Amino acid sequence: MTYATRVLRLLLAVVVLVFGLVGCGGYEPPPAPQDPEPNPADPLEARIRHRARAEAPYMIRQGEARHFTVAPGQSASFTLVLASGLCYKVIAQGADTVGELELLLYTNDGVLVQEDTTTGTGAILGSTRPICLEDPAQLRVDLRASGPGEVATQLYASP
Repeated sequence: MTYATRVLRLLLAVVVLVFGLVGCGGYEPPPAPQDPEPNPADPLEARIRHRARAEAPYMIRQGEARHFTVAPGQSASFTLVLASGLCYKVIAQGADTVGELELLLYTNDGVLVQEDTTTGTGAILGSTRPICLEDPAQLRVDLRASGPGEVATQLYASP
């Protein structure tokens, strides 16, 4: 290859590069992604979602939050139908007036499977050991509060 051929190829490469850069002036980046989990209007649900970032990382919210109004010492319960092959956590958050909030997980036969070990107005099932099932199951969650007020619960799952 002669010197003139090399110079022509280099000149051609510079021209292509310049025209390529001129065409980039009209580039507009794509819009920023929408927040997939906008904060809910309900303050208890918002607190649950905030806590879930640390207490249920990489887990996906399942369904809608459940809401309860409890009196001092009163309990409320609900049933969970859980699929096999997934691991679960239940996060609960009470209003400040609720005081100590407890969560307990039972089988249909009334056998205690797991209980919340936290203190205060927030509670979680699955914090030390997520609820992982080999077979589908229907379980009962009981919640108890030392004071009156609103309580919200949310189920989270991960494969």
